[in-house]
Amino acid sequence: MNGYKVIEIDDTDQADSYLKILGDMTGAYTVPRVFINGTCIGGGDDTEKLEKKGELEPKLKEVGALANES
Repeated sequence: MNGYKVIEIDDTDQADSYLKILGDMTGAYTVPRVFINGTCIGGGDDTEKLEKKGELEPKLKEVGALANES
């Protein structure tokens, strides 16, 4: 399984820089910003919607973030 990285921007003195960069990259200046394999899928609400539609798990499996069930 591939690794993942979580950055708690509240725990850094670079929070404003992170928010600006994320905003410039994604067009949204709110957090969380969720990325799968380098692509932003949106924020928390967007991630929840993908989960409810059954689309999140396949995306995660596709990039090796979840183990495929036998």
